[in-house]
Amino acid sequence: ISSKEKKLTPVSDANQSVIQLHLLLEGCLPEPSEILTKICSCCHRDPLRSITLRIEAMSKTFLHAFKADSMNSPDNFALLRLQLSQNLYYKLLSAVGNDEDRKMSFGNVPTRSASLQSMFEHDLFHKSLFALCIEIVLFSYNSHSKIFPWVLSIIDISPYHFYKVIEVVIKVES
Repeated sequence: ISSKEKKLTPVSDANQSVIQLHLLLEGCLPEPSEILTKICSCCHRDPLRSITLRIEAMSKTFLHAFKADSMNSPDNFALLRLQLSQNLYYKLLSAVGNDEDRKMSFGNVPTRSASLQSMFEHDLFHKSLFALCIEIVLFSYNSHSKIFPWVLSIIDISPYHFYKVIEVVIKVES
């Protein structure tokens, strides 16, 4: 039987999702990449510190909510999912920033810098992107207790803004 003809069981399907996630994030760290650092250096005010602080705050919120809702889960469950979410967040933020920089590179430098600055300082964008990363990780791990829209409530964003960032990520990743 070819691999296309095999039926996946729920367990093997979940394993495939986790494997794909780990392959996607291979080499990624839960911190800004060199590419993101370079893109941020084009801004008038370096946004990396505020981005890092924002992610730290949302990470604490996530850990607190995850642990409160999962009294029986070991702490490393929450920490693993958080680290993968952070890795994915910085990977996607780099991709979105790189795409925005590429689109703006044909214009004048002040406009390019202002556009990047605006995107990097937009709190709702970061909240939505981080929520999307958490949702992708939780879905990959087939989390039954943390189903959508759980992440929207803990990060405090509307479904509309969540949807808008999905659109941005799909455009960048395709």
